[in-house]
Amino acid sequence: MSNADSNYDEREQSEIKHYALRLYLEPAARILGTTRSVTYVDCCAGPWKSCAPNCSDTSFGIAADVFRRAAAELAGRGIIRKFPLLLIEKDTTAFEKLEAFAKQHNSQLLPITAQNWDFTENVGEIVRFCSAAGGFPFIFIDPTGWKLAEIANIERC
Repeated sequence: MSNADSNYDEREQSEIKHYALRLYLEPAARILGTTRSVTYVDCCAGPWKSCAPNCSDTSFGIAADVFRRAAAELAGRGIIRKFPLLLIEKDTTAFEKLEAFAKQHNSQLLPITAQNWDFTENVGEIVRFCSAAGGFPFIFIDPTGWKLAEIANIERC
């Protein structure tokens, strides 16, 4: 973390959250990636208050960067591994930006799917996405503002 990162002015809680996300995903991708893929699902992707033109100050931007670098590192060791990402956002305006990011960064080893969904109404689709990918699922749920994210809808799966 850096106090000098202007992308996080007045967003210190996001900086801490993104630091923790990167701290977890980097070793998970390198370690788990030696034997299987890691499937990343961001249930409330946004982007919300992103200041970086490449979305590097968003959870999905961080995940895409981590998995892209992990895929390249593993490929250098002769291990070809895909890291599928499912990015979900129910707000139509935010989704347009998210979809543009997904199209720009989609690749063979980093297949990115963006969906304009309320994730609580599409839990079955999320489960199917994770099952089809066959890897270790990492589900990130961080709604803007705190609400209980309708946990009862998630528990049923």
